[in-house]
Amino acid sequence: MIVAWMKWLPTAALLVCLTAGCQTDTGGPPVSPAPTGGGTSAPTSASSVPTPEPTCTPDGARYPEARSCSEEERAEQVRLDELEAEAMQVYQEFWDEWVRQMKAGGSPEPSDYMKERASGPFLEGQRLLLRDMHDGRGELKGELTTVAAPARGVTFQGSEVALIACMDGSGTVTTYEDDGESYPGKLTYWTLSLRHDPTDGRLKIDDGEPEEVNACPISD
Repeated sequence: MIVAWMKWLPTAALLVCLTAGCQTDTGGPPVSPAPTGGGTSAPTSASSVPTPEPTCTPDGARYPEARSCSEEERAEQVRLDELEAEAMQVYQEFWDEWVRQMKAGGSPEPSDYMKERASGPFLEGQRLLLRDMHDGRGELKGELTTVAAPARGVTFQGSEVALIACMDGSGTVTTYEDDGESYPGKLTYWTLSLRHDPTDGRLKIDDGEPEEVNACPISD
């Protein structure tokens, strides 16, 4: 606005001379031209708006309600939120593939898809189960279901992130052709460890501890 006003000033002065005549000032201070309309007000500095304090959302039993926190705490919570979301996705993808292979009668080895989502003792345990199903020509009838949740604040077997999960096979029966025996499924409650595999950088389920339960303690 200041630049535009300075450009306008000589033109306005010239118009005054052309229409009203100009008189040379011989001594007094120069007279500023009267404003011709709405004058330009001087810019005022905007009042500073206080920066809102970062807020951390509820975090399990430690912080059941939202609270004010530092920038560092907020950044760490965002990091954990993203890590837990990735862990939940890894678990769900592993579970879906595991169910598919179990319903197909097991397999000599876990699929590459499973190996991209699990490693270590956990993968080895599932490998033995799938091989037993395959070698015994097992047939699974019924539905396998699961529910899982992050376990923030829990460190299990040196995990980067931990999950709790109910793996429900209580509505299933597995019959093995080689011995003709049938075995009912069970409901198990797991604490799972996930960490990044140094060989490929993927987040994987690497260990787990099951417990047979009568009811799942995780809210769906």
